[in-house]
Amino acid sequence: MNPMARLSAWLRCLLPLLWMLSGVAWAQFQEQGALVTQSQGAVRQGSAALVPFVRLAPGVRLQLADAARVQLLYLDGGRQETWTGPAELQIGAQQSQASGAPAQVRQLPPAVAQALARSHEVMGNPQSRQGMIRMRAVSAARVAEAQAAYQTLREQLPEEDITPELFLLGQLLTLRAFDAMRDPLAQLLRRQPDHPQVQALHQELSAVAGQGGTP
Repeated sequence: MNPMARLSAWLRCLLPLLWMLSGVAWAQFQEQGALVTQSQGAVRQGSAALVPFVRLAPGVRLQLADAARVQLLYLDGGRQETWTGPAELQIGAQQSQASGAPAQVRQLPPAVAQALARSHEVMGNPQSRQGMIRMRAVSAARVAEAQAAYQTLREQLPEEDITPELFLLGQLLTLRAFDAMRDPLAQLLRRQPDHPQVQALHQELSAVAGQGGTP
């Protein structure tokens, strides 16, 4: 699968509902390394270019060229790291080990890391993705809950960080709240208008929302 198709497959089912999995199920995802939530410039994983929106297991090494940038979200604990090259780093269980300038670090709500971890579980399962798309619409209260969580997260992160938009779009997609996706889609593109993968995501999810869930 090429990187763009892989990106589209992952983001089509970005976040399953937080209430669908029990706390026992969440334990299976702890200590699973980090998700790449942003990657810009020359970032390499070994001899290959790093693909955004993948999970990196502990022990994986990354190399960042001058001015390259990568953002990681650790699944166990919600630690968000933003690295700018030149740098070399190794993924750990809860944080990275690196040479070079220190990362910018923020602590995100545990629910964000949990939701992203759960979405990664269904990333490569077409049957799971189809089941999520076919879910019936749920109450407006759950949409409001997702939007409130988004606002809280948005206040904590810088203007250019699209993690809150990815969070909300994933929630709204699984809730089949397609009309409510228009504003976060606009915000997504406004915050990173020149990023080709963000442009592709905006185009695809706009089509899905406009057609009532049919890509």
